Amino acid sequence: MSALAAKSAAACPSGAVCLYRGSTAGSGIQRTFWTYGAHNLSNVYGNRLVVNNQHPDKGKHAWADLCWEYGGRDCRVWIPMGGSGVYNFDPIDSILLGLH
Repeated sequence: MSALAAKSAAACPSGAVCLYRGSTAGSGIQRTFWTYGAHNLSNVYGNRLVVNNQHPDKGKHAWADLCWEYGGRDCRVWIPMGGSGVYNFDPIDSILLGLH
């Protein structure tokens, strides 16, 4: 896990995926996602930190996708369990959580 992931994971609750207000953990969490499936976004723009602080469920790995359409469609960025990164949210309209 990178230093960024370790610091931001400490602020993001265990078992959740967090979307921050800006590109650092210090910007604060804007939304916290707890359930699998698609989560539509509105009024989310610019560079944002996303942290996948989920845990294995029934032996499967939990992932998060960043998607260019509502409803979890046209997903182009995969964030593995324990992963994090800063992404430009101008084209992103939903976050999809799931298991594999």
